[in-house]
Amino acid sequence: MALDRQSSGDGTTMVTFRLPAASGAARAQLLGDFNDWTPAPMERAADGGHELTLALEPGRSYRFRYLLDSYRWENDWQADDYVANEYGGDDSVIDLTSDSSTRPDKQTARPPTRQRATSTRKPATSRTSAGRT
Repeated sequence: MALDRQSSGDGTTMVTFRLPAASGAARAQLLGDFNDWTPAPMERAADGGHELTLALEPGRSYRFRYLLDSYRWENDWQADDYVANEYGGDDSVIDLTSDSSTRPDKQTARPPTRQRATSTRKPATSRTSAGRT
């Protein structure tokens, strides 16, 4: 898993979210604060993994998770941080508040949890229906 960031000319930061082929997912979706936790399909990469690039506003942090094959939640092992969510698991965090020199040390960040979703149904406007944990 990887998070690549690049400043764009319009003031946003282009962030590419990548899942390796080793995730074993036939389908991957990205959900987070930046899309109101609405599933965004990730594209299949040439190496068999998945990726999606989004333009995000700098100056804030965003929570996110990957939903694999509509039932398995995964965090990003390259996330800047992990924060507990209301479902008993952790969310990954990408921090766009400053440059990389002030991001949390990966060795001291709390490791993410891996848990299965309890349901495969999720209305586009509800975070709780997918059983995000």
